[in-house]
Amino acid sequence: MIKDPGIDKTRRRVQHQDGTFSDYLTVRFAPQALQFQDIDSSDPQVKRKDIAQLRYLKALARGERHPIIITYLSLLPDRPAASSGR
Repeated sequence: MIKDPGIDKTRRRVQHQDGTFSDYLTVRFAPQALQFQDIDSSDPQVKRKDIAQLRYLKALARGERHPIIITYLSLLPDRPAASSGR
């Protein structure tokens, strides 16, 4: 876990009357610290690597001991020749 003095993270649990509960996480930080990046414009290989890493971490969190993650780039769907602009 990365600790950042500019980020305040708290975990809470809400108990419901039927005995169930909901856990939630609140993260507070300065608005200028939030930056969005258009992932569609990034390199497909980088996106694929990021997806694989996230899936690997999720598998570890589920208790998988040695997960094997396979990712691939899907090809664009075929289009009729008439729609190619030629």
